[in-house]
Amino acid sequence: MARRSLLAVFPLLPGALVVYLAFNAGGYFPNTQGLVTIVLLLALAGWIAFAEEPFAGLGPLFALATGALAAFAAWTLLSGAWSDSTARALLEFNRALLYLAALVLFGLAIQQRRQLQWLVWGLAAGIVVVCAIAVTTRVLPNVWPIGSNLANDRLSYPITYWNALGLLASVGVIFCLQMATRARGPALTRILGAAAIPLLATTVYFTFSRGAILAGGIGIVAYLALARSRGTLSGLVASVPATAVAVVVAYHADLLATERPTTAAAVSQGHRVAWVLAACIVGAGVARLALLKLDSRLARPRRLVAPGTALAAAGGTLAVAVAVALALGAPGWVSRQYDRFTSDAPVSEGAPANGATDLRQRLTSASSNGRLDYWGVALDEFEKSSLEGQGGGTFQIAWERERGFPGTVVDAHGLYPETLGELGLVGLLLLATALLAILVGLAVRIRVGSRTLYAALFAAGLAWALAAAVDWHWEMPVVTLWLFAAGGAAIAARAGRPSRLAAPAIPVRLAVAIPLVLLTALPFQILSSQAWLDRADNAFARGDCAAASDDARSSVSALGARPEPYELLGYCAIRDGRPRQAMGDMQRAIDRDPDNWNFRYGLALARAAAGLDPRPEVRRARDMNPLEPLVQDAVKRFATDRPRLWKRRARGVAAALTRL
Repeated sequence: MARRSLLAVFPLLPGALVVYLAFNAGGYFPNTQGLVTIVLLLALAGWIAFAEEPFAGLGPLFALATGALAAFAAWTLLSGAWSDSTARALLEFNRALLYLAALVLFGLAIQQRRQLQWLVWGLAAGIVVVCAIAVTTRVLPNVWPIGSNLANDRLSYPITYWNALGLLASVGVIFCLQMATRARGPALTRILGAAAIPLLATTVYFTFSRGAILAGGIGIVAYLALARSRGTLSGLVASVPATAVAVVVAYHADLLATERPTTAAAVSQGHRVAWVLAACIVGAGVARLALLKLDSRLARPRRLVAPGTALAAAGGTLAVAVAVALALGAPGWVSRQYDRFTSDAPVSEGAPANGATDLRQRLTSASSNGRLDYWGVALDEFEKSSLEGQGGGTFQIAWERERGFPGTVVDAHGLYPETLGELGLVGLLLLATALLAILVGLAVRIRVGSRTLYAALFAAGLAWALAAAVDWHWEMPVVTLWLFAAGGAAIAARAGRPSRLAAPAIPVRLAVAIPLVLLTALPFQILSSQAWLDRADNAFARGDCAAASDDARSSVSALGARPEPYELLGYCAIRDGRPRQAMGDMQRAIDRDPDNWNFRYGLALARAAAGLDPRPEVRRARDMNPLEPLVQDAVKRFATDRPRLWKRRARGVAAALTRL
């Protein structure tokens, strides 16, 4: 009985993970990724050990996606050998392992189409929960206030990144549209799906994310074109007018589109938006309820339009659309937008009457917002090592060395150019194979399975693939994990296909399950190391070097490949008057990540504190990050031949640092 209940709720796990990851910075940090990876690997080991037919989901496309993603993860781990930064490769591998575990677990354990539909419903529910809380922080900040340490201009809470929240909400719109446009199935799901769309669309708007809006729009069009559900009319009639009203009212609340959306006047506007949004949610649900009878009529068998007629109609519609676009000057408009994109001017943000920044201006800007520079650096790295790349996680190093303007950037804001730069042609080929296997598998199943279900998954996957091309969504499991969980479940072979491998003997089960359990050691090491490192960083910030040093040593004990704990030990040694010890600690950090300017800078301070010439290390740090203010200050601060000044100035800098 317990086993049956567990299997019944299992498809809801991805939706629950969306909520968990959303409230843990989107799953960006290694400790969160490590914890979820451990859970999924243990669940997979348990499934293989105890399920009646643990490998019933094996099929060609599933095997291809699994093999390609496993090879991609292995290649990422191996890249630490030629990048000389094992820790960076380990952290990148940890994330790839997370996605691989999700792909395999749900691909093997979801064996019925009904379970897959519940998985999508669970995802939709999780996304709605996240977006409901997100919108509440904007329109009712007195009900759900957020911390002062979080940016409060573009809506990002709880994920902390607005573009990721926007994409998550766009994916939710597609899933809820599938629910709303079904002509058959539980009436409650159709009603709830329609009711959720105004909320999700309003969330997308408040993120002011152009990429999420564009990718979501393409996904919606793809879904409607591919699903061709007989409940489409009912779903759209119920949801589109209410959604339009909600978004228009939100748009006209101009004070909510500023960097200060919690002023008294803004809160007043927020209350109005909240009431209108609530009415639109209820209205969409009631309208969908009223249209249920129309579903039953539309669901009756009817003569299908002949393929030739449908093709001619589509061709005629396309021709008319092209003619109208030409008449309205579309080529010139496209040319101007392209020029704005390539000019790389900052995103235009106007100012309303009260002088605050008007974030709505972002929605009509075609600026790449620095992305062309990011991609250029990534592609330059690719040209240096086209086959294998520079190594996992090394884009930040290249950007700091080559950037043309200040600003901290860790990722290339584009999965595909970043993969080329870090992992070369081999890495991109493996990743593309895994993603295409999922998307192609979904596309194929649209014709032979539940059309609306697979069309929604394909459309959402397409939206993700497009958005990931221009942003760092790969690094945010909250918007990426679902793709591998649902994708694996969708492309795996359905139950009922006999296979000699479906129910292996106990030795075979154990031969697979035990290594999976052992594999959890690596994400556990990363989780533990990061937890201790976070504690050490917090202790250092409050000036408690004794606690910081103890926690840093614990971080090293958990995972000796990480350089950051040694850096922290080095700064504490400088503060405590042990510069020679600090030099050794900084050198150990350099040994683990030799191209990181931070550790060269730290070694320069340690040498200065010891009365040794810091200038050679300062010059190395400057070569690695010419635009870094700390390095520029060090060049001036240590431009002297007097060791006594080196000592005094180094200790002053080390004492002033609060975060590393």
